[in-house]
Amino acid sequence: MTKLKPSPEILQEWDVTRRTAEFFDEQVSRVREIGVGASVAIIGIAAQFNWTIGATLLPLNLSFLLIDQRARRYLLNVTDYAQEIEARYEFSGDGLTSFIRKRLRGGRQSFTRLPIYGVYWFFAVIGLGIVVANIENWVTFIVNILKAV
Repeated sequence: MTKLKPSPEILQEWDVTRRTAEFFDEQVSRVREIGVGASVAIIGIAAQFNWTIGATLLPLNLSFLLIDQRARRYLLNVTDYAQEIEARYEFSGDGLTSFIRKRLRGGRQSFTRLPIYGVYWFFAVIGLGIVVANIENWVTFIVNILKAV
């Protein structure tokens, strides 16, 4: 297949696509930094003051997991689009996106997401364990709220 010479508009579209990929990659990194940091802080606060505070780990980490997965999906879609542009037009070598993916051993995504997802699930399970361990307190709390309404 003969590749076309990219016009200035195509180069600009590719550049915007790559910058968008960088943006989503940065968002994924931020979510992971905040998620793990907040979870460690909550465990520390719960251990110091009251273990029931640790129940917030369950919804918090499930939320971080879903946000992480959504941002990663956007990242993958944007890089797929950039790779399509590189495949249609003449770029140096195979193009930046293809080069990066080859460095990732031919895959679309790196292995690092799996340990991070494991950390999210680990903290969520701790939160669930705290909820189960304090179920009597939670039931009393909910009953009192319902009585007040």
